[in-house]
Amino acid sequence: MKKNILLTIAILLILSPYSFSSNDSEHRLKMDYKASVGSVDPNGKIIKVNVNGLVCDFCARALEKVFMKEKSVSGLTVDLKAKEIKIYTKKNMNLEDNIIEKKIKDSGYIVSSIERL
Repeated sequence: MKKNILLTIAILLILSPYSFSSNDSEHRLKMDYKASVGSVDPNGKIIKVNVNGLVCDFCARALEKVFMKEKSVSGLTVDLKAKEIKIYTKKNMNLEDNIIEKKIKDSGYIVSSIERL
């Protein structure tokens, strides 16, 4: 019985690094993910936000859900390779920097810059 337990522990210890490394490479493969949701209002504003911590399509989907709930947002583009999101606002509507920062921080990411185009 003890031999079986020790053998199981040894196998798990040997295979653990492999499972971590394969997950990491899977994340790297998805780094070139780029997606858009919603639409671009030609009369609205474009807000470019550089975000640290975006690594996979799940990160992008989380931010899409958060920002598309805002009344002032007409669309959103997430570019994982550039680590940026572009927020498209509706005509005559705005989204304040502090709200953008809070939503991104609450989602688990860090804002490095906000630029209004």
